[in-house]
Amino acid sequence: QFKMAVDTKPLFVELDRLIREDSLEEIVPLCDKILAVDPADKDAFACKIVALLQQSLFDAAVATISNHPLKDAFSFELAYSYFRQQKLDQAHAVLAAITNKETRHWELLAQVLYRLEQYEASAATYAKFQPTLKDDYEVERRTNVIAVQAAAATAGDPAALNTDPRSLKPETYEACYNCANIAIARSDHAAALDLLAQAEALCRKTLLEEEPDMGEDNIERELSLVRVQMAVAHHLAGAPARALPLYQQVLRTRPDDAAIAAVAASNIIALNKEHDVFDSKKKIKIATAEAAASKLTRLQRRVIEANACLLLLHANMADACRAKCDEMEAAFPDSDIPCLVRAALARRGKDATVAVLKELGQTRRTAAVTLTVAQVLLAQNETVGTLEYLQLLPPALRLAPSVVGLTVSLYERVGNAGAASTLLDEAIAWHEKGADRVALRTLMRARGQHLLQHGRAKEAVSSYEGLLRLDPKDAAALAALVAACATVDPARAEQYAGALPPLAEAILDDRAVDALEAAPAFARRAVQLREPAAAAAAAPKVVRRRHRVRKNKIPKHPHPSGIADPERWLPKWQRKGYRPRRRVRGNVGKGTQGAASASTASDSAKEPTTPTTPVAQAPAPAQAAAAKSKKKKK
Repeated sequence: QFKMAVDTKPLFVELDRLIREDSLEEIVPLCDKILAVDPADKDAFACKIVALLQQSLFDAAVATISNHPLKDAFSFELAYSYFRQQKLDQAHAVLAAITNKETRHWELLAQVLYRLEQYEASAATYAKFQPTLKDDYEVERRTNVIAVQAAAATAGDPAALNTDPRSLKPETYEACYNCANIAIARSDHAAALDLLAQAEALCRKTLLEEEPDMGEDNIERELSLVRVQMAVAHHLAGAPARALPLYQQVLRTRPDDAAIAAVAASNIIALNKEHDVFDSKKKIKIATAEAAASKLTRLQRRVIEANACLLLLHANMADACRAKCDEMEAAFPDSDIPCLVRAALARRGKDATVAVLKELGQTRRTAAVTLTVAQVLLAQNETVGTLEYLQLLPPALRLAPSVVGLTVSLYERVGNAGAASTLLDEAIAWHEKGADRVALRTLMRARGQHLLQHGRAKEAVSSYEGLLRLDPKDAAALAALVAACATVDPARAEQYAGALPPLAEAILDDRAVDALEAAPAFARRAVQLREPAAAAAAAPKVVRRRHRVRKNKIPKHPHPSGIADPERWLPKWQRKGYRPRRRVRGNVGKGTQGAASASTASDSAKEPTTPTTPVAQAPAPAQAAAAKSKKKKK
């Protein structure tokens, strides 16, 4: 048997017409007819794949490419379909397997790495092709590069944080927005607000140029991304009163991007804290919507889950809070929030004991959990336990001046001055290797004071001398050195005392006086001393009226023994001797309304006395009034 050859030329003519008419739904079945005749026809297969992608039928595109002999030639389309399906690992694997990558492969790979939150690799990929590539998409690529730097800075990458956002010279409103994100990550909130104002102006201008008839509501909806970031800048700058209205405005515009609404709702929950829990419960539904999860970064999802745990904690929903903590711990095992929230729940419960918190602290040895357990133990006056947990902190935190000060005070409480001195020496040695001179001077001053308190003046002298070598103009250190030398070497103390500045210059300068007088205990006295005598004399004297002190009133009929009546504060009707007034009733013979006449009463006496159940209810007031008026007329 022989198959008749089918001419595909008419089919391609029809396909060309459908392509010009952009009839995507008809292109796919026509390509299937061509491929049924010639499965290896690359042009028909390419038309089918492009039609599926333009219709966002990514599942069908993946199935078609994966099962076709030409799949190697369409690896880019396969990777793009995986990318749009949020299957980023599969997309990365397909692109990594391509040996001879073109520009489109590198560009898609950079986007995949960005979505995988591998920002350093994404930036390196852009650096391979972006500087030498010149085409119509050059501005968009520069915007994407800035977006990668912004995401890396938000994640805490040191190299990205050292980038000055203004040096990037943003050209579009998206680039201005990304530069503002870098400024926010650098805690430069003023620069971030300036860049966001530029982004808003550029966005409005761009939208009106593309569509002059665009309404204000649509413009506000497009500006929601910039507005929510303005609110974040105010929020992080410590201005919640400015941030909250912007968050609420973004939610009122109902942005098309669910991720924007999720961020705004989550941040409102963070601002509400334990207040307005009912509103926060409504906002958490927006923040945890499934449509937003795929567009949020891992950091954003973790923050939203943390806010959900804290909301349930504030709402006193213990069981739901524990379940949410379990979910968050499974999704984000590196987060300390579930452990800290469980600790808060344990302290709220009736069985909250130090043992429970210690058990939570043993499961995770991170700095945040360790400090939390130490704080709880300190509140329970468990000094020894607090010292044990403070020793578990990493050196950068354990040897910080604030933690060292707390630890030294605890050592002194338990009478272990030697351990306190050893810790101060260790902290000074550790900070001498670093660049923080302020912390080093603080610790050296604390060491000198500690040694003086415990009678080790000779060692205190060496500590203060080292402090003066760091800052020769430190008058307080020089004065403390004189006090230390006075007990071990008076002659040396006199030598150092000669270098002390005059008293008025060292202590009683204008700033010190102003600070002293501004203190609450001296504020009123300082104002009185600062008033000139002439001004006080010229001021008119104000005659103060003396208020006459009235004598206590004596009761009208006091008890002869002088003892006050114990019932004097009770109302009269509650006292023992109270006798109510007799009610005087007039016109007794007339009777009340509806009373029966004598004849009616005699007639009724003849009737049987068996009680009957009333059928009708009492008439309404209007009906009663009508019956009364009818009786009068009769």
